Amino acid sequence: MVTVLLDPGHGGTDGGAGTAPYLEKTRNLELALKVRDYLLSTFTCHVIMSRTTDKTVSLSARTNLANQQHVDYFLSIHHNSGTPSARGYEDYTYIHINDTSTSDRIRAAIHTEVVNRILNKYGLPNRGKKKANFHVVRESLMPSALLEIGFVTNTSDQQLIANPAFYNDVAVAIGEGVGKGLGLVRKPKPVVAPSPSTPSKTFYRVQVGAYKERTNATAMQTRLKSAGFPTVLSSSNGIFRVQIGAYGNKDNATAMERRLRSAGFPVFVYQS
Repeated sequence: MVTVLLDPGHGGTDGGAGTAPYLEKTRNLELALKVRDYLLSTFTCHVIMSRTTDKTVSLSARTNLANQQHVDYFLSIHHNSGTPSARGYEDYTYIHINDTSTSDRIRAAIHTEVVNRILNKYGLPNRGKKKANFHVVRESLMPSALLEIGFVTNTSDQQLIANPAFYNDVAVAIGEGVGKGLGLVRKPKPVVAPSPSTPSKTFYRVQVGAYKERTNATAMQTRLKSAGFPTVLSSSNGIFRVQIGAYGNKDNATAMERRLRSAGFPVFVYQS
């Protein structure tokens, strides 16, 4: 099974860039956990985390874990910092690999998904696909990349980072990019059994007359009440109907019909 190591940058005594509520170590972990959950729910794969809590993890410990576990892909998740005007998304692979490397191919798949699902939707600037000599992409023995999801030092990017919908969309974009880049097998969507529909109840309605004039209908009501039959008067489309009852059991409706006919009343039964 393909194994991915997700590395939330910084942690513990290393807060990274920014300040609360945009402290990088916290935001890195929050997003990385969302990516983990999306990968596990969407693809057949195994995910290892370099940290799942706010703890200090050295750079060497991160890459040593990946190398010892022989993971298939190492992805480090960060948020950027810079001048107040600097903003946007960028991603990195190791500076000494060529553009046809597996690292660059997978990174390109992630970059495309982020552009299509995030940058175009939220207006986040694209700072491009870059290369660097970062420890985590240099010392990892497998294909790897480092992502910078916006600037925690820019007010516009901060507004996005504070938006839960933005993080949910970013997690999907990264997850889809990783899935496509690694050729992960997509899990079948669970089949949800349709809830049994409640069958509509059939009623047998016993009616004595339908009248254009309300006075005629009320006169029939009076006759029926005098004969001991409870009635309901309804109207629709200018017609007044005198109804004796609505029965769920047809035999009960038929029995009432017989009683009314025996008493000399015009009656008919209809189903609704």
